Amino acid sequence: MSELKLKKYGCCFAVKGFAKSIICDLQHGNVNHIPNDLYDLLQKHEGQTLDQIYNSYKNEENETIDEYIDFLITNEYAFWTSEPDNFPPLNKKWNFPGLISNVLIDVNPNNILLTGIESLHLNKIGAVALQIRFTEKISFESLDKFLGHFSNSRIQSIEIVIKYQDYVDDAKFKNLLNKHLRINHVIIYSAPFSGKKENEFNILFFITESLEQATSKGPTSESHFAVNKNVFMESQFQNTYFNKKLYIDENLNIKNAPETEALGNLLIDELLPILEGESLKRHWNVQKDAIKVCKDCEFRYFCVDSRLPKSNESANEYYFDSPCSYDPYKNTWGN
Repeated sequence: MSELKLKKYGCCFAVKGFAKSIICDLQHGNVNHIPNDLYDLLQKHEGQTLDQIYNSYKNEENETIDEYIDFLITNEYAFWTSEPDNFPPLNKKWNFPGLISNVLIDVNPNNILLTGIESLHLNKIGAVALQIRFTEKISFESLDKFLGHFSNSRIQSIEIVIKYQDYVDDAKFKNLLNKHLRINHVIIYSAPFSGKKENEFNILFFITESLEQATSKGPTSESHFAVNKNVFMESQFQNTYFNKKLYIDENLNIKNAPETEALGNLLIDELLPILEGESLKRHWNVQKDAIKVCKDCEFRYFCVDSRLPKSNESANEYYFDSPCSYDPYKNTWGN
């Protein structure tokens, strides 16, 4: 044991915040708060033997060190090995070959402009994920017909946001979802109850809030953080909310996201020049490490935050006009 050295698993990373740090396992999607002292120990002493770590603290913190290391080993964040160099961490890199990865479409069922939607050419732009938000009630037949327009696309996953109607509780709605197998999540807003229903191929979330209330929030609890490899790696280089995202509002205006300005309209403008232009990419590279307050938050690499960053050129940083629900200086959640 005396010759064995402490090593984190390659899929595990620690992130330091102002008051606390976290350690995460990207393979299993779990995360734990840890003291900043443990973060510092890992940064300075990973790859050392236990005696070397003890000696670094002049043998005055042995009991605390034992507790820290026991936590790491028990939770499978780290292990002992005689050859730590044989276990390198995952390379921090992110790449997506398509022009756009995620598309969000707002649809008013009373004014569906299918010609415009079809001109999105989803296969050409390379998008893999699609969210469709219906701003008003839509009939069962219209919903089926609308979803049919994506049956032959390369979209891998579809999430639909729909207003509560009686048919969402019927077996025919489940059959409709099974017919369109790309649908993996359904959010049903303005529902008479809150809850979750899991089917064989998809999950239905029932929420009592309106569409505006349901989509205007940032993270309000740790459960809202996306702890996975893709988000973590993308956040090292890009903004995980705005990067490679395309939004089409119910009038077919083309935007980066609902929070940004319109850059054209599908009915009158060619999409490709807008996708290749710099205006759409204005916020893509605004990493959380460059945003005031966010850069001090231990959750910054897993937070998909829809607030629009503002530039403070004199301080060479970005900031938000509105506060986040989480305070990284007090480690508390607000309203």
